[in-house]
Amino acid sequence: MIDETRIQLSLFQVLSKRGHVAIIPNVSWSWLQWEADLISVTKAGVMHEYEIKITLSDFKADFGKRKHAMITRPPYGRKPNYFWFVAPEPEVPICIPDYAGLIVVEPVSRHAIGHRLVTVRKARKLHGEKTGDRAVMKMLRTMMYKYWNAMKMLDQTKIQTELFRR
Repeated sequence: MIDETRIQLSLFQVLSKRGHVAIIPNVSWSWLQWEADLISVTKAGVMHEYEIKITLSDFKADFGKRKHAMITRPPYGRKPNYFWFVAPEPEVPICIPDYAGLIVVEPVSRHAIGHRLVTVRKARKLHGEKTGDRAVMKMLRTMMYKYWNAMKMLDQTKIQTELFRR
């Protein structure tokens, strides 16, 4: 079964080929008014949010969140221009909000490694405000801190493993 990290990687590969200048996983409350599985920003400053759902129950739980009530209403600052759901093929719900796009993740083949992303429905444009360079830099700086904290934790784990072996 595919997991969120592999879907994020597949999105990164596709979006980077399309010229998105920032592709950031797990954007936290510090930037948006909610947590996002993946945010991308184009050269033109258009922000896309990708909400990854692995199971139907995960979809159902998401619809109860306040972000779906807030996402289409002003003010629009710090909200995506486009909102997408991304899910593996057998877990796609019958009904999603009219503003949301839908991307289905399919295996390339039973024997190949990798996944194909198929746009089933395009996301509706929520607003026309652009994401400025300062905002993108703030998101990237947050990602940088997450990366270095993860590296620090990995290093500490390696040190503990080496000490345990002695």
